Amino acid sequence: LVLIFDFLSSEADTLTSQRIQMEEDAINPGHESSFHADVRNPPGAVRYRLRAFDGAEKELRVGNAGPFTIE
Repeated sequence: LVLIFDFLSSEADTLTSQRIQMEEDAINPGHESSFHADVRNPPGAVRYRLRAFDGAEKELRVGNAGPFTIE
């Protein structure tokens, strides 16, 4: 599983993206799992959006991809 965090400005422009390779076991279709990722938000970022890809770089559907406010 690969997670990509898109960091957004107050105007909703993508400032940068950070890619995280997760080292979790496989998740079966229809099941949920929680993850912990340590990323650094860039200066000017106020929100982030989440994208997910499998090992073959096929984009996966994320139930609630954001955008989320950075606190």
